[in-house]
Amino acid sequence: MRIALVARVRPRRPGPPKLVAAPSGWTYQFTPYGWVPWVSGDAVVRGRSFSVNETPIEVLEELTFAWMSYQQAKNGPLTLFSDVIYASVASGGSFATSKTFSPNVSGTIGGALSADYKYWIIEAGGTY
Repeated sequence: MRIALVARVRPRRPGPPKLVAAPSGWTYQFTPYGWVPWVSGDAVVRGRSFSVNETPIEVLEELTFAWMSYQQAKNGPLTLFSDVIYASVASGGSFATSKTFSPNVSGTIGGALSADYKYWIIEAGGTY
């Protein structure tokens, strides 16, 4: 036994466009976002220079806290906005080496270095 179903679909005729009222009062937008940083450059501490090169993976491993967001408030033709970026990165390292000059004379030297980067970037503005 075979059963056949036949359906006829008529396209709906579009009606007149609906008018949407503009929002009244203040409207707000909050957008968090992110990007991947790296640190590269030269530094001098007490007359000694050294290079700093941190890849994005190393920066993310050392990242203590980060915040990035865009805020916007709008009321009619008035728009207020701000963009806030904060990051806190801490990194450090140490070394130790030994040297034997003779069977009776040897020495060990070591050192440690740490760096804390904290920065803010805040932008704000408005349009009318």
